[in-house]
Amino acid sequence: MALEYLYTTASRLKWGIGIGYSLSRSVSFSNSEKQVFEDLGLDEIKVSAYPIYVTLQFYPIKNLENLYLKGNLGLAILHIKPSYDDIINSFRSGQIAVLDNNNTYFGVYYGLGLGYDLPSGLFFEILYDFSGNVSNGKPKEIYIGNTLAPEINYTFSKLSLSVVYKFKL
Repeated sequence: MALEYLYTTASRLKWGIGIGYSLSRSVSFSNSEKQVFEDLGLDEIKVSAYPIYVTLQFYPIKNLENLYLKGNLGLAILHIKPSYDDIINSFRSGQIAVLDNNNTYFGVYYGLGLGYDLPSGLFFEILYDFSGNVSNGKPKEIYIGNTLAPEINYTFSKLSLSVVYKFKL
């Protein structure tokens, strides 16, 4: 989901700002990371992404004036949490497996796509987007209870096909 505000600056160029929300997704672990989390009573950790970005739309082909290329670049806000079942099970087993209070991380967001405007105000868009918390090549440390979790670069990427209606303000 995203909300964007676009300005037309030239006949074939638009730019603007946007904010989005991506539904929670499960994190994939390597075998060694998986073992550490299982020892803590956690089978699953989820990541949600909230990008804030600038966007650029370029209409490159004059004969296909409704076809555009799109690029987004900005800040990714990643929220990391264990699944609710894991939290309940960790309390039942006597372990407190809750992420530390600072489980929101900042990183980079980018998106690349292709779209097509219809005269009716609808448009179709295919977009690949990526959010990640990598900063200077070193991942953020997180704690589960008092235990340091393995260092993991949390990333979130997806390919989406959208059918959207434009509102003109």
